[in-house]
Amino acid sequence: MAFILLCFILLLGAFFRFYHITEAPPGLYPDEAMNGNNALEAIATGDFKWFYPENNGREGLFINIQALSIWFFGNEPWALRLISAIFGTLTILGVYLLTKELFSNKISKSEYLISKPHHQNFDSFPAAPNKLAEKMFAIQEISHLSPDDNNGSSQNLVRGKQSQNPNVKNGFRDSKLEIRDYRGEVIALLSSFFLATSFWHINFSRIGFRAIMVPFLATFGLYFLLKGLRTGKISSLVAAGVFIGLGFHTYIAFRFMPFVIAVPIIWYLWKWRKNKNQKNFLQTTNYKLQTKSCAPCAIALFLFITFIVALPIGYYFLQHPEDFVGRGGQVSIFAADSPLYEFAKSNALTWQMFFWKGDCNWRHNLACRPELHPLMGLFFMIGIIMAIRRLINPKSEIRNPKQIQNPNDQNSKLFENWKLKIENYQPAFPYLLLISWLVFMSLPATLTKEGLPHALRAIGMIPPVMILAGLGAWTIAAWILGWLDRQKEKWPKNFGQIVRIQLELTVLFALIPLWIPNTTFKDYFFRWASHPETYFSFATDLWHLGKYLNGLPPDTDKYVVVNMNGTEVRGIPMPAQTVMFATDTFRQEKRIEKNIRYIPYYRGETSILDTIEISPQQKTVIALLDGHDREVKEKIREKFPNMKFKAPGDFVIFTNTE
Repeated sequence: MAFILLCFILLLGAFFRFYHITEAPPGLYPDEAMNGNNALEAIATGDFKWFYPENNGREGLFINIQALSIWFFGNEPWALRLISAIFGTLTILGVYLLTKELFSNKISKSEYLISKPHHQNFDSFPAAPNKLAEKMFAIQEISHLSPDDNNGSSQNLVRGKQSQNPNVKNGFRDSKLEIRDYRGEVIALLSSFFLATSFWHINFSRIGFRAIMVPFLATFGLYFLLKGLRTGKISSLVAAGVFIGLGFHTYIAFRFMPFVIAVPIIWYLWKWRKNKNQKNFLQTTNYKLQTKSCAPCAIALFLFITFIVALPIGYYFLQHPEDFVGRGGQVSIFAADSPLYEFAKSNALTWQMFFWKGDCNWRHNLACRPELHPLMGLFFMIGIIMAIRRLINPKSEIRNPKQIQNPNDQNSKLFENWKLKIENYQPAFPYLLLISWLVFMSLPATLTKEGLPHALRAIGMIPPVMILAGLGAWTIAAWILGWLDRQKEKWPKNFGQIVRIQLELTVLFALIPLWIPNTTFKDYFFRWASHPETYFSFATDLWHLGKYLNGLPPDTDKYVVVNMNGTEVRGIPMPAQTVMFATDTFRQEKRIEKNIRYIPYYRGETSILDTIEISPQQKTVIALLDGHDREVKEKIREKFPNMKFKAPGDFVIFTNTE
């Protein structure tokens, strides 16, 4: 069932990321076009770079992958965005695997009996007469304990299977573990579902920005790192090093991931140091150090692979230290008169974006709405509260023999056999990692003072936000089912009725989240994608102008007056990049081939128009990036009175052609 649900979630996430990707978002924003132009140049010249310095500098990995898509599909906006959609969809799987690794926990019968005071032994469990009763019994058992029990057993579904096998008593095997942990699986499914249907993540999964690789590489990197430290498998540690190392080839926000990675490294080193001389060191739960070799060796291997993979970009920055800072230095709070005030302000704006007011940039969000759906925001808040509670009091729910109802019961003797395991149990680790991840990956946004709240700079926060939301949703469901279970003990005559209510609530919990994808679909494809603000935020008019110019005969002289401001790239302001990508004229030889010239125009400047030469016999088109600029239109009319003013679409041109 879990596999089927995961496949459904992945298909749902893929639908949101690929549906109408050729149409939404419209147009092509110049930053996306800049990536595409670098990719086109790399394809033509074979010069694929580790770092592309234009447009304030961008790491090259994502652009080089986009080049592969352009090579197959041509210079189309959706070819650039296709790569983002792929990485966005794969991130859903990464969140599932990482969450399951964090919260799944296999326990033995002995551990279960020590931690559970409600039943003295397995023989006291009622036999399940059929599959439905078996499932309901499992739900009953999970809710007996606190919904946030630390040792993981409170979230375990104890499955009783009827069998004639002599090794099975009252539905439980004596020889093998029959207590399966569903807690981690359910939280993982909920977290991946929230990510799959998140407007925040869907939006950036459909835009050709390299930042979408940050959640992807961070989730898979942490998953393989935790798995490698738990199992000692070299393949997992190598995979972790590759993913984390590649992260440094992506968006600048990934540079804060080492602070997050330090949490499991320090934790496992501490556990290894604490337990290295204990005989029963190897354990079976995810929260304990379980490497089958020394922890320092495993960590050293991971760090070595990470270093090797990140070395090319690191070496580039050593040679070009000015590119390491790039635009970050321009928008940093440390460039302000009062850095502490700016830091406090940026934190307030960043953290409230989940619940109250989100990013107001239409490329990043819909009309300043919170980054989280209201239901998701509620779950996220509860998840944070639970995580902080666990950090403050991590061992509050661990039982000891004195807490068992019958002190003379033989289960009390089991405690000595598992004393080491209980003492070494450190359930605070998943919550420590999630909170640390959330805080450190907020720094790319909170250390800046421009355009806050900024959903793009905070993109590294998406995975821990979704995992904490999954934890919060699970906590609510487990608490309600636990309360109903206590009512069964209080009112045994109404046992059947309460079981039915539990089943109905379980179905309700499964249906309520479906409200989220319905809202997201309407918000993205109807409200956002078709809104005029979105239309112009993605320079749709410039894309149409570029396609128009590209359709003109090569012998027509084409002048593009770049009367819009922006960072200059090879002497031409950034907004022209959209037209260049549509016409494939980023390189000078292509401009000559297609007879296109770009004329930068700055307010009040007239001499630049003298570079335009028009012969009555030569077909000529003068296009304006900003068709609303009256000044430049009047100057062109004065200088070229025979040119006709036209508006073939959502752009304007002057032409002497019919």
